[in-house]
Amino acid sequence: CGNDSNVPLQPLAPCGSSQKRGEKGRKKKKKNRSRATAAMASLDFPPLPIFNDEASLDRAVRYAIRAAVGGDCDRHGRARRQDSLREEDSSESGQESDVQLPSSAGLLGDVQAGALSAAHEEVDAVLAAAYLPMEPIEVRFARCEALAAHGYIPQATTLALQLSDYFIEHLQDLSEAEETRSYSANVPGSSRDGTVDSVESYFNRSQRFVDTVEKALYLAHILSADTANHPGMFTFLLNVLQCPKHPMATKYLQVKLYYLEGEIVSLLQTVNIGVRELDQLRDAATYMATAVTTQIVPPIALAHFILDRLSYAYNVCEVDQNGQPSSRLLPNRLGARRPQDDDLALKAALDAVGARPLFSDEDYPLLSEAVRRQKGELAIALLTR
Repeated sequence: CGNDSNVPLQPLAPCGSSQKRGEKGRKKKKKNRSRATAAMASLDFPPLPIFNDEASLDRAVRYAIRAAVGGDCDRHGRARRQDSLREEDSSESGQESDVQLPSSAGLLGDVQAGALSAAHEEVDAVLAAAYLPMEPIEVRFARCEALAAHGYIPQATTLALQLSDYFIEHLQDLSEAEETRSYSANVPGSSRDGTVDSVESYFNRSQRFVDTVEKALYLAHILSADTANHPGMFTFLLNVLQCPKHPMATKYLQVKLYYLEGEIVSLLQTVNIGVRELDQLRDAATYMATAVTTQIVPPIALAHFILDRLSYAYNVCEVDQNGQPSSRLLPNRLGARRPQDDDLALKAALDAVGARPLFSDEDYPLLSEAVRRQKGELAIALLTR
C-alpha cells in the first residue's frame, strides 16, 4: 500500500469551538424569542374601536384572534409545566398516588375548547360593534337584488312589484322632510345649533334621496324584462318623476339625479301607450300646473315626456322625413286618443318652460344650468311642432 508516513495529516478542529457556536446560536434564538414575547405582551388592544372602514375592522378582528391565540399558548405552557411537576413528584416518592388525575390530553382538549370559545366571543363582540342595522325596505331590496342577480327573475319581479309602493312613499317622505327643513331654515329667529344640525344632515338626506331613485330605476329594469309588467312599471316611474325634488347637497349628487331622470324617461318611452297610460298622462298634465308653482325644482323632464306621448298629432298621424306629422291618420294608433290631448300637452309644456325655480342661482349654479338646459330642449321641441 506504500508508506503512509509521508502523507500530511490535517489537524482536527477542537470540539470546543463547535459547542461554543451551538451555545451562541441557542442564546441568540432565546434572546429573539424573549424580545418577541415582550413585544407581544406590550401590545395594547383597544376593547371596541370605532370602525371607519373595512381595513380597521379587519385589523381589529386580527388583533382579537391574536390575543385569544396568545392566551391559548400561555394556558398550554402552564398545563405542560403542571404535568411535568406531577411526574417529578411521583418519580421521587416512588409511590403511586391513589388519586386519579386527569390526563394531559384531557387538559389540552379543555384548554383548546376554552380558547376557541374565547376567540369566538372576541370576534363576535368586534363584529357586533361594527354592525349597522338595516331598514326593512333595505333588506327587501337586497333580497330582490340577490334574486335577480342569481337568475330568479319571477321571484324578483314579484318582490319588485311589492317594493314599488314602498319606494314611492319613501321618496315622498324624504321630499316632505326636505321641504320642512327649507321652511324652518327661512324662518327668522331660529337657533344656530338647529341650523348647524340641519346642514350636517342635509348631505345624508340628499344621499338617501338619490339612492332611492337609483334603486327605483333598478326595480324598473327588473319589471321591464316581462311585457306583462309594463303597466305597473309605467305607473311606478311616472310617480317617481312626479315626486317633488329639491337641490342636492353636492354637485355630484345633482349630476347623478339629472342622469337618473334621463334614464327613467328613456325607460318610459319603451312602454306601449294604452288606455290606462293615457289616463295617467292626462292626470299628470293636469297636475303640472300646480307642480310648477309649488315645487322648488320644476319637473321639466316629466313635462317633456308628456308632450311627446300625449300629443295627438305626433302619435296618430304619420310622420314624414323631416319629423313633421302629415295629414294621414294611422288607424292602429287612434285607440282612446282625443284631439283635446294636444291642448293638455301644450299647456303642460308651456307651464314647465315658464316656471320660475324657487332656488337661488348663486347657491346652486349647477342645478340652475341643468334646469336651463332642460328648458331649452323643451322649447326647441315646441318650436319644431
